[in-house]
Amino acid sequence: MGAVVSGSIKPLLNLIAQITISIALLILIILVDPLLALNTTLIFILIYGGAFLLMKNIIHKIGIGRLNANKERFKIVNDAFSALKLIKLGGQENIYANRFAKPAEIYANNQSLSQAISLLPRYIVEAAAFGGVILFILILTNHLLTKEFYYQELPIHI
Repeated sequence: MGAVVSGSIKPLLNLIAQITISIALLILIILVDPLLALNTTLIFILIYGGAFLLMKNIIHKIGIGRLNANKERFKIVNDAFSALKLIKLGGQENIYANRFAKPAEIYANNQSLSQAISLLPRYIVEAAAFGGVILFILILTNHLLTKEFYYQELPIHI
């Protein structure tokens, strides 16, 4: 149940919230400057799409490895439960524990790696947005520091 909530319902709710916020901001930007809104939207779609496409194949390969490791874990547990009395009588608990350890480690590594990689497109877009804001401030600052701006925009001439 926890995997269903954390793996599908929670991301779906986050997606709905993010889309709602994005649409509200997009409407506001369209009202202020439609060309800027179109350019900005296209840039972010390209950045996110590129990051998503790069990560998609990696996550798919990790998912296959995780699926195989999980199958192996369940096979070992099923074998152990089927022959539980024989294992206990023969003292072979460590053999099954050791057989279970490797697929469990692969599964856990793939699970954590998949979760980490799935966050990368979001952070790439956030880094691009932050970099864009800094670039905008630098360009605006450079424009404000020119003498022509002072003579045109400021009522007091130095």
